Amino acid sequence: MSRSRALRLPVVLLLHFADAWNFSTCIDAAEAEIRRAPDKSEMFVTTSRLYKRHLAEYFCGMSEGMTALELGIYHGHTTAVLAAIFKKVISVDIQQEYLEIASNHVAAHSNVVFLSMNLMVDDWNIFAANPVNVVVIDANHD
Repeated sequence: MSRSRALRLPVVLLLHFADAWNFSTCIDAAEAEIRRAPDKSEMFVTTSRLYKRHLAEYFCGMSEGMTALELGIYHGHTTAVLAAIFKKVISVDIQQEYLEIASNHVAAHSNVVFLSMNLMVDDWNIFAANPVNVVVIDANHD
């Protein structure tokens, strides 16, 4: 019985270290994107660096197989952070100009899909084929 416990312990420790490595890698990637982004004090229409950091601290280590849906993207500063954290990001905005700017901003990330959509009138069934684990809403400020 003690022999089987001894064999299980290294497996548990390896999983723990793997989680710590994934968390650290994720935080580092997110932090690089956060440093590229303006803070709310510099561009009042974006989210703060602290908000972006809180997203990373909360989701890193558990998000590597998850999909995030981002509603409202502006210039893609938060999109880039989400792309560093999640396996897939679906970013939605009604403004074609914002989609183009954000697409250029996150060009280094291949895990982002951009959709033009009016959240108030368009059919949300488009998301039915894509399991979404997290939704970040920063849209329709009317």
